[in-house]
This record gives sequence, structure tokens and C-alpha cells, in this order.
Amino acid sequence: MVRKKLGIAGLCLLLLCSCANIRTLVKTSLQGIPLWVTQPDSRTGKEVFVGQGTDENPFNARLEAMNDILSKLSEYLGDNVRDTYYREFTTTDTVKEIGLSVVREYRSERTTYLMVECDDDALASRRSDVVNKKSAEDAVIADLLSKADQAYRDNEDVKAIDACLDAIYAIQTHLSSYDVKPLVKRCVKYIDAIRLHLSMIDGDHATAQVKVLRKQLLFSPKVKNAPVLARFTSENLQGGRFPDSLIFNTGDDGTFRFEPYDSSIVDQGTLSFVIDLHDRLAKLKTVLPQEEYQGIVDAVEGQSVSFPYAFVSPYAGKEMVVTIQEYAIDGTLLPSHDATDEITEYLADQGVKTIANSSGTQDGAELAEEIHALYPNCGYLLFGTVGVVEYPRIGEKTITVASGRMRLYDLKTQDVVMDTTEIKAVGESKSEAFSQIVSAAISYFSKYL
Repeated sequence: MVRKKLGIAGLCLLLLCSCANIRTLVKTSLQGIPLWVTQPDSRTGKEVFVGQGTDENPFNARLEAMNDILSKLSEYLGDNVRDTYYREFTTTDTVKEIGLSVVREYRSERTTYLMVECDDDALASRRSDVVNKKSAEDAVIADLLSKADQAYRDNEDVKAIDACLDAIYAIQTHLSSYDVKPLVKRCVKYIDAIRLHLSMIDGDHATAQVKVLRKQLLFSPKVKNAPVLARFTSENLQGGRFPDSLIFNTGDDGTFRFEPYDSSIVDQGTLSFVIDLHDRLAKLKTVLPQEEYQGIVDAVEGQSVSFPYAFVSPYAGKEMVVTIQEYAIDGTLLPSHDATDEITEYLADQGVKTIANSSGTQDGAELAEEIHALYPNCGYLLFGTVGVVEYPRIGEKTITVASGRMRLYDLKTQDVVMDTTEIKAVGESKSEAFSQIVSAAISYFSKYL
């Protein structure tokens, strides 16, 4: 093959042909579409935005074009103004605050184009407001991060995490120049450095010493004033079970002694401990992307600790004296012992031996002395009173309202171990109302048994 060299004239001819082809392509691709769609012109003191919407339905296409304009306007202002301006724009073709109005419109086969003009000064003012709001919010966030740094230096790690989470929430819900992702990583880093440690575990009484430490290479300093959530399962009066919790604080020592103060905790189960960020995480769940939110939750749960427990009754194998006095509405001591029978039956199921006593002594302290003298080998007295308060009518039916109280005495020390205080119950009959009080009382001292 023989290659011929092109002269200057040949090169010029080739270049002219290429340019002609390009002009032809451009002219073809924009055929029928106004020039202002791609090259919008603006008057002095005006800023223009062009939006495009495609839909078979002209109305829907026009709305899409308006949404496109609002998106471009939001980007220009640095603030999402769609919700602020959408209603006014789509119903009047104007937005008075920024001097916006539709000046041109074109509809092709399926696509609608809109051009709007906005007042330069109004946009500049709106942008200044945005900048000022961002500056003010950035100052708040900077202050929160400064507090986080100080808290971490003071060994108050959870307080530092709280400040970071507050900053994340502020970023997500206000105008800000901050990026949320580095702060999420910072929170996770703080959480990953925390260790919860259990010692002196007593599974028979569900107690333990809980320490919160910061993991470091050379030493693990105590984490002060850390809120810790103790989680467990509780049981209501109807026997239904539900997740429950108690809040503790490590104070200046970085530790606390867990005691199962909640009387509704089930007799056997698992206790778990985790730093308490519940309220802040609940707020973030609705505003933080799922991936970032789940990362924080996983970090928190990754540091939780737990231990199993099963209460062992101090009363099992020991005799307990039971005295439950039943009263009529006029204060008369009744000869019936339905409540006593129900209590003793329950205690027998729990392995507690009982002695029923029908003493009429009404003062609990005096009765405890009397019972101790009569039964010196018994360790405890369960003393209770139940009585009818009223018989109200509901429609054609008469019901019974009863009130009661039960106390558990240690006969050796004469101390009150447990006191239900006053319990009120309603039943269709006296025996049913009394039974309701007994059931409620049992829920109070079931954990001791």
C-alpha cells in the first residue's frame, strides 16, 4: 500500500468536513428544542434555573420539572427548600420570598421544560441566612465536640459519647458544614474502648459488682459517672412476662453493686449490663442512615456482659407462721380463712413449710413477739389483713371492693423483711376480691421464695 502525504490544503479540507459533521449532529440532537433550554439567558439582576420533567401526562411532567428546579435551587442556596417552596410554586408558579416566576415553558412529545427567574438580591439574602444558620449550628456542634474531648480526658467516656451523639443529631436535623460519618466513627471508637467487667457474682441472689473500664495498652482506668442499664425479664400479676430494666451509675469509683431491687423480676433468668445510650439512639434512629445507626448499636451491644441467676429461697425448708385476718365491711373479724388457705397453698408449692395461726392481735410488731414466744424455732411470720371496703352497684350488679396489706417479719430480729403497703382489689364476691389481694401480695414476695 502506498501512503500519500496530505498537503496543507488537504488538512484544512478534512478539518472543515469534521466541523460540519459536528454541527449537523448538534443541530439534529436539539432539533425542535428552544435554545434557552441549554443556553438560558438572564436579565440584569436575575438568576435563571431550567427544569425538565418527562411523563406522558403533561401535568405530571410539569410537576417533575418544578421539582427539578427546586432541587437546583436548593443546591444553589445550600439548603433544602423543597418543602418550604413546593406548595406556593406548584399552585401559583411563583415564590414571592425570592422573586421567583416562570418566564418560559415548552412541551415536546413527552417532556416539559420550564425556565424561572429569581431576584439576585433575594437569593443573596437567602444564602446569607443559610450561611449564618450554618455558622451558628457549627458553633453549637464545635462546642459539643469540645465537651466530648474534655469528658474523655476526665475519664467520663459515656458523657463523651453522649456529646458526640448530640452533635450527630444536630448535624442531621439542622444546617451544618460538618460531615456526620467521621463523628459516627469517633463514637464507635469511644464505645469500642469501653469494657464492662463483672465480679463477685452471686447467682443465687442475682447480685454482682459491675465495673466500667477503658481499655488501653498499659492500664484500664475507671470510667466515671457512666450510666449502665441492667436488663432482665419481669412478670406481671397475670403471669405475663416482659423485658424490664433498672438504671445504675458508676459514680466516681467507676463501679456499682447490682441488687435486684425490682420485685417483679422472674425467679430464674439472665441479667445483662450495657452502657445506657437508649434515649439518644432512639432519637437518632429516625434521622441517621440505617448503616451508620446500626454500626453504633452493634458497638454498644458488643460491649454488653451478662450472667445467669436462679434465686434460692432463704425460707425453703424452714417453717413460717401465717396469720391472715379477714374483716367484714363493719370491721368485724370474720371466722373465714380463705386468704390464709390460699397463701399457705402457694408457700407449700414453693417448698416452704407453714403453720397457720388465728391470733386476733392486730398490731404486727406485737404479733411478731407473741408468735416468736409461741414458736421459737420458726424464723418468719407472714402477717396480713384483708377487709371489705364497700359494695358498690354497677348497673344491676353489686361488686365487692376490698383492701389489704401483708408484711413478712424476721422473728429473730423482729424486723420487717417485706411490706406490700395497701393493696386494693375488686371482685364479684368477697372471696374473689380477697383472692385478688393475695395474688398481688404474692407477686411482691415471690422473689424471696
